[in-house]
Amino acid sequence: MQICFWTHSPEDNGERLKVRNRRPRPERVFAISSDRPLLNCVLLTFLFSGCAHLVKISYPPEAVIHPRFDQPLTTWEGQRVRVILTPSLRKEALKYLISYDQVLLADSIRQKGLRHEYRIAGQGTPLVICSKNPESSLKEKHYPATGISLGVTAVKEESPGQVPLLKLYDSFDPVVARSARGPNAIAANYTATLAVLNSRARKVAGSAAGSFLRPDNPRFATGIYLIHPYDPNKIPILFIHGLISSPISWLNLTNDLCSDPEILEHYQPWFFLYPTGQPVLESAAQLRQDLSGGAPSWKLAGCRLYWQHW
Repeated sequence: MQICFWTHSPEDNGERLKVRNRRPRPERVFAISSDRPLLNCVLLTFLFSGCAHLVKISYPPEAVIHPRFDQPLTTWEGQRVRVILTPSLRKEALKYLISYDQVLLADSIRQKGLRHEYRIAGQGTPLVICSKNPESSLKEKHYPATGISLGVTAVKEESPGQVPLLKLYDSFDPVVARSARGPNAIAANYTATLAVLNSRARKVAGSAAGSFLRPDNPRFATGIYLIHPYDPNKIPILFIHGLISSPISWLNLTNDLCSDPEILEHYQPWFFLYPTGQPVLESAAQLRQDLSGGAPSWKLAGCRLYWQHW
């Protein structure tokens, strides 16, 4: 397995992934002088403002629907249909789809906080599946504690004299990504899924300052976190946030990358969360442990690491 590390400011939004050798840019350092309290206050305010990357969503009541994906038959648009779970929904995602808490019509969701909105026009109805994270397995401890959001597309197919089929696809699966290039594209709404996920991450964003001031008592456990169910066939891109920050600071770049079919087909985003007030070497040791021995079920031991530093 390859892992691409992306470490720098989220101001690099819009740049596509480029795996190549590149000379690192000089780091920008803020020098805080004790004899300039007003300037210090301004600089600290600027730094703390980096923690406040929040997304807000809204949707009408009719955007909430109640299909039964755990049954062979369900009602869809007032008609009885047969539920077909396509191979794009792997076992990991299937569990959360069947035991969902809420299903939203993705195109009815309005969001504030993400700079761009990305969707694919095509056949089917994009959905956002919201599910709790039971944290009962090793993998689930690396998923957001605030819950899991799945992007799913429901495609209804009519057959004369037969019960219509309702085929469910994982919107972030390579099958859906590749379909965008052809005449039979499967509809998807990537931004809506990420907006719902990030709208529930207020506590994560708010923990950045606390983990800087009290690194010995962070609100969330240090480690690697995923926003999509783990796919062993994709190369992880590991995002590492900076000072007084959290993985939420990458939300706009993640939205840009996860909307690109070429990226979706081959890569998946991972995020390293750590208290930025602790020594850098300690954070590095925790990251190395998570990659080499902390997640054996992901088969990360012995993987090749490619540092992509901007």
